[in-house]
Amino acid sequence: MPRQQKNELPRLRLSIKTKLLTTLLVLCIVLLLFSAYSTFNNMTIIGSFMLKKYTALKDYAVDNSIHALRRQAEAGLLRTARDQASLSNSYLEKVEAETKIIATYAEAIWKNPKPYRVQRHSFSMREEPADIQKTSVHYTIPLFKAPDEQQKRDILLSRYLEELFLAVRQDNPNLGSVFVVLESGVGRVLPWVSDAPADYDPRKRPWYKRAVSTGRLGWIAPYPDVTTGVPTVTCSQPIYDQRQKLIGVVGLDLTLGTLIEGVLTQHIEADGCMFLLDTDGGIIAHPNISLNSRHWGENIERENFLQNRNDSFSGIVAKMVQGASGIDIFNDGGDKYLAYAPLPAPNWSLGVIMPVASIIKPAVSIETQINSESRKTEQDIQNQRREVRSLMIVIFAVMLAAVTGLAFLLSRRITKPILALHEGVITIGNGNLDHYIVVKTGDELESLAYAFNTMTGDIKRYIHNMRETTAAKKKIETELEICSQIQTSLLPKTFPELPGWEIQACFFPARHVAGDFYDLFLQEDGGKLFFVIADVCDKGVGPAMFAAIIRTLFRVFSIGDASAGGEDNTCNLEMNVLIEKINDYIAVNQEETGYFATVFAGVLELSSGLLKYVNCGHNPPYIVDVSGNIRDSLRLTGPVLGAMAGMTYKFREVVLAPGDTLFTYTDGLSEAHNINKELFSDERVRQSIRQPAVSAKSLLERIVQDVNEHMKGIEQFDDITMLVIRRKT
Repeated sequence: MPRQQKNELPRLRLSIKTKLLTTLLVLCIVLLLFSAYSTFNNMTIIGSFMLKKYTALKDYAVDNSIHALRRQAEAGLLRTARDQASLSNSYLEKVEAETKIIATYAEAIWKNPKPYRVQRHSFSMREEPADIQKTSVHYTIPLFKAPDEQQKRDILLSRYLEELFLAVRQDNPNLGSVFVVLESGVGRVLPWVSDAPADYDPRKRPWYKRAVSTGRLGWIAPYPDVTTGVPTVTCSQPIYDQRQKLIGVVGLDLTLGTLIEGVLTQHIEADGCMFLLDTDGGIIAHPNISLNSRHWGENIERENFLQNRNDSFSGIVAKMVQGASGIDIFNDGGDKYLAYAPLPAPNWSLGVIMPVASIIKPAVSIETQINSESRKTEQDIQNQRREVRSLMIVIFAVMLAAVTGLAFLLSRRITKPILALHEGVITIGNGNLDHYIVVKTGDELESLAYAFNTMTGDIKRYIHNMRETTAAKKKIETELEICSQIQTSLLPKTFPELPGWEIQACFFPARHVAGDFYDLFLQEDGGKLFFVIADVCDKGVGPAMFAAIIRTLFRVFSIGDASAGGEDNTCNLEMNVLIEKINDYIAVNQEETGYFATVFAGVLELSSGLLKYVNCGHNPPYIVDVSGNIRDSLRLTGPVLGAMAGMTYKFREVVLAPGDTLFTYTDGLSEAHNINKELFSDERVRQSIRQPAVSAKSLLERIVQDVNEHMKGIEQFDDITMLVIRRKT
């Protein structure tokens, strides 16, 4: 028993039975209190939840109603705009068709006047007929001036149009005046009028100028009529003779009031409205537009909706004047719908405006009724909560007595198997894994005992397996270490000391063994240096063995068989032929491995610095001059080695001048990354080698330092190999 530390208060020691009984009683009382609180609280939560749900359902219903009303309104308003635009367009197309008929008939009369014979009298303004609505009047410009011969002829010919004028007005009672104005200064209009301003010249009116300037049928914006002063719109068309010389202009008038009644006829809510716009965004017709008479020479001020300060509204108007059809929302003291559709005949656009508030009135009314019912429901829930609280107090007292007795019985029944488990765990903990715990309770305690017994067996098996696994792992690591030593032994440990040349290399495998290798040796005559650097795809034992095969092939095929008379000696065997032989051998004999390699190999003539090389898919080596400038990059001359037999390779030549350094490396250098996954990159390689170096060794040391600083302790991902050949100055 451990000693009681000095000044430590004595602990109260209780049996497990007492502790369990106390715990059960406290737990049960707490649970009962919590249950009572939870029940009452849940009642409160349920009540609140019901109210929230009720409110949510109300909001959902109202929102859905509003959404449905808005959807229906959008569809209805758009349909209204399109239907009304179609009807209005038909209405105006009829006026255009009548204008075309009159224009066609008038051109026929002036082009060939002989067939036309009319016995009707042609009234002037000084001769009032019996029925002015069925009689036209001719006039000259200026008024009451005696007509010249041309005007007399035109008065006679224009008389032939009277019957057509009457027919058109009878077919379309909504028309105002039907008229023709001739370039000679003669006019005819139906119905008959008695007077006009002395300075009136219809050829200066906007409808006449528009027809003459455009040369086609068209409409003019509202202007005051010369006789009534009432705002009027006119559809006019020029007429020409055989030589396309202007004869005059025919036209049909519609008062603005008639246009509004005939076009904006669709019934909409009182707070909605329809309107017509021209191509410039100016108002043509609107229910609130003034129809009062005014002087015939005045300009009717029309609001231009494109210049409205409300950007959202003017944006919709921009779509309208472009001939679009659709429905959008803008805010003008509240959200409002604007549905619009084009009228192709006059090239106008019709719009329908309806406030959103008017559309959702029914849903707002329903929301008010639901709110009233919600307040009644809330009061009913409060009354129910008070009744439940009284009942819970009685139930709590009864359950407390029952729980106390039950807790005493349970504590006795549970204690015994727990003590057995306690003793068994202590025994197992002391290292006796053969101990077996016996508990027969038929519940979780028995399962727990069984689990302890099973665990001891699993622990014994695990210890045995761990010993075997550790031994096997150690054996594999030993074998890999041997492989690493063998691979390292294959690489040149020392470099030949050549007059005027420096050679340095380094090799850093990412694992025990690597897929990179380099090799170099002098040929028999000592005048040429053969070297190679390669990178086999992937890493590990397989690529390392593949690399060893490639190295061996380079040695065998480059040195050749002396008994063969020197035919395979590299003095006579060009670099491309050597590579092709090695490629074919690997592709045929090592096809199942799926490995290939990138290779850079060369033969350096030591006396002249001439380098014959092949680059088989390898990183381009760099030639750096004595000032640290990259003089050349030895690009690819063929595909990777061993991928496919029958490939052809080319060799290239370059001369290493005094002070030049040839730097070769594998992609493990440029692809070395730091903690942020940033690559060292080919650009960083070039930056490192650009700094002038006094020797090949110092250049390698600097690059190794740069790449180590870049990785900053991150585990090396790929093999890194570098080979440097420097020609001294």
